[in-house]
Amino acid sequence: MKISTITNLLVGAFLCSSTLFAQERTNVEALQKEADALAKKFAKKQQAVQAYARQNNVPLKGINAKGQFFWLHHITETGRPVYYVARNLGSASSMRVNRLWTGGGLGLELNGQNMEVSSSRARLGVWEPGVVRTTHQEFGTRVTIRDGSVFSGPNGENQHATHVSGTMVAAGTNSNAKGMAWQAKLDAYDANNDVAEMTTAAAQGMLISNHSYGPQFPNPADYWTRGYYDAEAQAWDNLCFNAPFYLPVQASGNDRDDNTSGLTYDLLLGSSTAKNTLGIGAVQKLSGPYSSPSSVVMSDFSSYGPTDDGRIKPDLVAPGVQIFSANDTGDDQYVNLDGTSMAGPAAAGALFLLQQHYKNRNNNNFMRAATLRGLAIHTAEECGANPGPDYGFGWGLINAERAVEVITNANNSHILSEHTLNNSSSFTRQVTVPGGQAFKVTICWTDRPATPLPDNPASNDNRTSRLVNDLDLRLKNSSGADVELPWKLNPNSPASAATRGDNTVDNVEQIAIANLPAGTYTITVTHKGTLQGGSQAFSLIVTGVSNTGGGGGNDNPNALEEIINLGISVYPNPTKGKLSVQAKLDENTNVVLRNALGQIVAQQKLHQQCSQFNTENFPEGLYFVEFEGVKSRIKVVIQK
Repeated sequence: MKISTITNLLVGAFLCSSTLFAQERTNVEALQKEADALAKKFAKKQQAVQAYARQNNVPLKGINAKGQFFWLHHITETGRPVYYVARNLGSASSMRVNRLWTGGGLGLELNGQNMEVSSSRARLGVWEPGVVRTTHQEFGTRVTIRDGSVFSGPNGENQHATHVSGTMVAAGTNSNAKGMAWQAKLDAYDANNDVAEMTTAAAQGMLISNHSYGPQFPNPADYWTRGYYDAEAQAWDNLCFNAPFYLPVQASGNDRDDNTSGLTYDLLLGSSTAKNTLGIGAVQKLSGPYSSPSSVVMSDFSSYGPTDDGRIKPDLVAPGVQIFSANDTGDDQYVNLDGTSMAGPAAAGALFLLQQHYKNRNNNNFMRAATLRGLAIHTAEECGANPGPDYGFGWGLINAERAVEVITNANNSHILSEHTLNNSSSFTRQVTVPGGQAFKVTICWTDRPATPLPDNPASNDNRTSRLVNDLDLRLKNSSGADVELPWKLNPNSPASAATRGDNTVDNVEQIAIANLPAGTYTITVTHKGTLQGGSQAFSLIVTGVSNTGGGGGNDNPNALEEIINLGISVYPNPTKGKLSVQAKLDENTNVVLRNALGQIVAQQKLHQQCSQFNTENFPEGLYFVEFEGVKSRIKVVIQK
């Protein structure tokens, strides 16, 4: 693809203003205000919990019949008690994470090192019902308790916290227990006040956190809460919307083997029904390299979706059976445990390495959480009996090596880009397909929080979409006809294979074609109704295309890759008036507009990653937008 076509590919309309970046930059002020409000709500919540326990003579915490640690988490607005449980029942090789490590064969040395915000803040976090044994030989000084909790000795909840943390960051003193991000630092918190603390941590730069706990499986009278979008899910979605680089990873639950329920689907509870987090199910470790969907064997306990509105949850799966990690019984002790609790931290650690690789290649910038979530989904291994996603495996098994290949784009056959869609506008991008291979395109976005449904049985299986901003992905041929439609699932027939159609519930959409004929195709992204907030940031991932690296009249052989990685966009193009420029570059970077003779006709500094030129009085013709310190330039056509 030639550089002269780049401006026709980065299409969309926006007004260059500070409000444009509400979803692209962490809203620290809003997060701090929200954290203060949540802290006050937590204090009231604790008072209500204590009062309920006294009045009804019920325990605040304990061990249930399944051997799980439980605690009374909150009382709903209708007076319903909600108990939470710790979800504890060769991860690296199964997810190809070991290939990213020092000595892994790719030459990347991605171990989680040097990723801290500062000496006092890590970018990787864990919230747990127990306290980590930080003195374990696998941790050194890399695990810090941030909320004042104190390790009180071996018990069920502390074992869980220590094991989970080891899966994330154990150094490999015992090589069988090596964590996914084995040189990373980890900030640990008690789970009871999670959303308030997560809000503060996200404002301070945390990127990924793991949460291996959730509501206890309900009694039959409360079965209506399965798949229900509640106030907890709304709170997590709100946090993610205000902190667009922060991705909470959630264990989806271990309730499919609950013999008393006899249920297979519709088992997700509480915040596991949130839209913007990454839900993880548990599979067995692979016995060898992945070769086909049958290589991935589902555990007998991992909770299946869907959410009540039919969204694809869990999102992905990771190994969660017989996971060997640190134990709380001694500084040199280990234990095997099963559960989505073990799968979640494996996924979180793997994704943390993807952020590290992106940072290394992109001037210390990180991906949006939606980009990371979409990338992990896009590159996952196919699982299950039928092509496409399902409500058990989600989109498939994490493949960290394949995700790294997309970020690197060594063969110029991948696209990884971030965009903003304005209200009443559309995004289009032409791609060249060589043919004879698989093609896949995925979009992903962090949606605004939805209104929670009423806290009563009338909310049971409400199929109303929880999407606020509904984007639509299409792939069109040279005649303008749809080639294929995105995957979708049917919550009324949860065991059925995925079909193709208009997906109105997921904030991930994907079109996958096993063998797309050679040719030029157009990817389009539009939206339904009115976009709340006036715009919607989204991420685009494409594989199976050719020559995405540019060339053709530009002195940078990887021009398009550089433009994508730096988030450079020039809109509208062609233009008859104002020309807006967006780039993930330092404040006050000089932006230059040159004419076809190479003469500078205008220049100005970026302000909040944005600039705008008024071209109304410029002669019609070809111009170039250039950036200080960037090799690539973008051609612009000014019309009259």
